[in-house]
Amino acid sequence: MVSRRQTFLDILSSTLESLPSYENLNQNPDEQAVFNEEQEPSSGLINLIRRNSYLEDDVTTTSADITETDNDTGINEFNTTPRASISNNLNELLNRGDVVDDEEAHMNLLKTPLKHLFILSENGKPVFTRYGDEDQLVTLMGVMQTLISFAELTDSSQLNYLKAGRCRIAFLHREPLVFVIVTHTNEHSICLLQQLTYAYHQIISTLTLSRIKQKFSVQPNFDLRRWLSNAEKKLLTNIIDMYERDLGMLMTSARCLILSANLRSQIGQIVAQTIRGQKDMIFVIILAHGHLVSIARLRNYHLHPADLYLLINLVNSSDAFKGVESWVPVCLPRFDTSGCLHAHISYLDDSCDICLVLLTVNPEHFQILSDFKQTIANKLKKQNLIIQINQALEKERLLSDEIACPELRFFAYKSRGLSQYISSKLSKPYLTNDQHVRLFELIRFVYGRLHHPNLQLKIVFYRTEHEALLGWLAPGFELHVAFSPLISLENVILCTDRILSYIKREESQLFIMRCEYF
Repeated sequence: MVSRRQTFLDILSSTLESLPSYENLNQNPDEQAVFNEEQEPSSGLINLIRRNSYLEDDVTTTSADITETDNDTGINEFNTTPRASISNNLNELLNRGDVVDDEEAHMNLLKTPLKHLFILSENGKPVFTRYGDEDQLVTLMGVMQTLISFAELTDSSQLNYLKAGRCRIAFLHREPLVFVIVTHTNEHSICLLQQLTYAYHQIISTLTLSRIKQKFSVQPNFDLRRWLSNAEKKLLTNIIDMYERDLGMLMTSARCLILSANLRSQIGQIVAQTIRGQKDMIFVIILAHGHLVSIARLRNYHLHPADLYLLINLVNSSDAFKGVESWVPVCLPRFDTSGCLHAHISYLDDSCDICLVLLTVNPEHFQILSDFKQTIANKLKKQNLIIQINQALEKERLLSDEIACPELRFFAYKSRGLSQYISSKLSKPYLTNDQHVRLFELIRFVYGRLHHPNLQLKIVFYRTEHEALLGWLAPGFELHVAFSPLISLENVILCTDRILSYIKREESQLFIMRCEYF
């Protein structure tokens, strides 16, 4: 049984790696076009850029003034309508008459199939819970804090993962906070830790790490909930929701709106030419329904895909940005954990489908960025580019139909050199929410097998009652494919070859191949 499985994988691996389409795509570009996954978080980079831009503009500013600007950046306040934190089923659970008290009712939340996120301080003080009320979970969070402290005290190492039956619990300790996720899904520990990291970065993006550490150093029992408004809590809830539905967060890659190379180049050039010469500008991003339309940046500075998803979450989590120009301090943890960039957020069209995000290190330049926005909008409208972007949004392509493989149900492809991905539109049998969630849970399981630090695999082929899944981690790309469950080895190879050939043929439309600089 074991040898037959190994033979099947050996044949599959050797045959796939011999495909001409594999050779064509298995090459990394010399330079990252937009993103840099290897970029390590830095501290003080924003201050450095700000000082350099002031010097080039012959403006004298003391370092004390610069530091004070960062300390003044507080909680990201913008108007929003908080959604109900618990579903109807959970409300029924909490309101049951046979439950002894509120604490017992909230403890019963752990028995539900929902994925739970808890955030607490190192002293065990509640900060956030995805479901329920933090005040009713004090005892539970105290147990979590005790487990982590005991593991670190006895083993001199952090507690990362526990498994009890079908229940999986992952921990992330990032001083001065502790993040815990509890789930009954078959997700790999790597994926659970990844979700906790996104939650950690989400808190930093609104409060900055330096501000949190400074407060807890002088007041260890500080209640961080005083700094978290409904807007921040909604961002934390939505970042986990988004992870469950967007494979780009799993694969740490951005999804681009499918556009012709010529159209994307025109948009990028308009943006870069408008901003050129403004040395305190870092990034200019155009988004449409969570897809990346265009990005321009200051040379030598890259945006990490994880930081892009924080910006997408910020834009998608509030309607307050629609119809107005907003000025929001935001920390991008993979860029600089200690300071805030200032984001000018606005929409370029009346239907609020196309969002422009301008990021600068200068907190005084709202009017300058507002003028840039108006200039960019006028140029895009004059050349009918906004209309063409909206047409691309309306014409969402199925992609799998263009590949002509009857047994192909879904695929997601990441260019590892570009840190961008594309996926086919979900079709039968994944049209219902339950089937959508089930498929993505399976893909996350395969992803964990491919990326396991102690046993990294090149290829995983996993057959279930409902589908067959292929995961392939190559030097130049990562591919996840769902086939019909009874597909033969020959058809797996044939369909995979067609997917890779299609992506190579259409890559100039699927990805941003070249970054614009200003």
